[in-house]
Amino acid sequence: MKFYTARKPTYASRSLIHEVASIKVFLSKASFLNNFYYGWDAEWEYRVVRDKLNGKK
Repeated sequence: MKFYTARKPTYASRSLIHEVASIKVFLSKASFLNNFYYGWDAEWEYRVVRDKLNGKK
């Protein structure tokens, strides 16, 4: 049987992995904050449109 050992990643690949991970964290935080901010606005807009359709002012 042959056993293959994983090579230690080079500095360049480690740095690339770290960069991709940082970008993913940044995007997930940005997405969360964006949804948090616009979530209220979208809810308000939904209520306004719903009330207009139902004839309420």
